[in-house]
Amino acid sequence: MPCMGEKPRHRAPVARRRLRRTARYAVWGIVLLLALTGCAGGRTAPKASPSSVAEPRAALLAAVAKSAGMSSRITFGDAGTEGNGAYDAVAKAAVFSMEVDGKTGAVTIASFGLDVYLSGFPGTSGKTLHLDVSRFAPDSSLLLVLDPMLGLRLLTAAAEVQRTPTGFHGTIDLTKVDTTGNPAQKVIVAGLAATAGVVAAVRAFDAWVDDQGRLTRFRTTFRSSDDGVDDEYELALADFGAAQTVLRPTEDVVEATADLYAGAGQAKG
Repeated sequence: MPCMGEKPRHRAPVARRRLRRTARYAVWGIVLLLALTGCAGGRTAPKASPSSVAEPRAALLAAVAKSAGMSSRITFGDAGTEGNGAYDAVAKAAVFSMEVDGKTGAVTIASFGLDVYLSGFPGTSGKTLHLDVSRFAPDSSLLLVLDPMLGLRLLTAAAEVQRTPTGFHGTIDLTKVDTTGNPAQKVIVAGLAATAGVVAAVRAFDAWVDDQGRLTRFRTTFRSSDDGVDDEYELALADFGAAQTVLRPTEDVVEATADLYAGAGQAKG
């Protein structure tokens, strides 16, 4: 897909030295130095309050929580495919549509935890397929599209978090993601970690926030189960607070067969 934004550049600040200093500046510089080191009149400089600036990881998690609690419009995908849809914070469900190959038209995926509904899939005669996330094996090629909001959950394992001009940069250890209370994301994350292996389980990420402290974009990579190389992954959120209603399909719903699971990757049972 077209790049949804350039990667923030991290540039170390360049020290600038004045080539000429007057004697008066030198004297005042010495006085200031003595004051800061506690050698001027026995006074010490006040320490910055720990609460004055939020610790980067805590600030990142606060941004994640703020975004997760609000309905939004979502753009989700990788370098080759992009989907557009919505996240319903009340139902905790998401839906998005994407072009598969430019020939079959748009496929729509609605995610309700362990229940995922796929419509527009070729050869289904207009039916909507019901998929059970718990049936997918760790090397399924469909894992990344089963829950478009997975990016927010992954950031619970953020480490080495640093602030950037547009948000945050750090790493995620896939083996340490907190999926408590979310069995679908537990299956997906376990699969991604198994595919990556021990060495590639730690992934670098970038996250963007807006002036309201909400996470607006998340980007990382995952080890592909198909060819063993890294695939780009990106989630963008916008229009926070706008009404978004994601409804569970009820008409013309059929259960996905074992063959369809296998055709999408692998499935248990």
